[in-house]
Amino acid sequence: MKKIRLDNNDLGAVVNCLYNTRGSYPAEKRNEIDGLLLSLIDIHEQMKPGRRKRIPFQPEELRLISLCLNDWRNAFLSAGEDIKAEVVAEIMIKFIA
Repeated sequence: MKKIRLDNNDLGAVVNCLYNTRGSYPAEKRNEIDGLLLSLIDIHEQMKPGRRKRIPFQPEELRLISLCLNDWRNAFLSAGEDIKAEVVAEIMIKFIA
């Protein structure tokens, strides 16, 4: 298990990413995303604005989030939205490092 320190904006972006990319995966992967998504929404709702929180992630959750963030970043790059892709890349670094 790895703990990653995220603020409510970063966590909100991860939730948004999981929600927006879940439709492009097969049903089994979508079910994994849904479970993770619900738990992250609960954590996000409890966070205070501007505060950071160390959130524990299992290795398979880290892989799933990294996969979704990478696909989301690539979608932004394909659409010519370089600034959004950069923001997503900065969040990806927190999960990879």
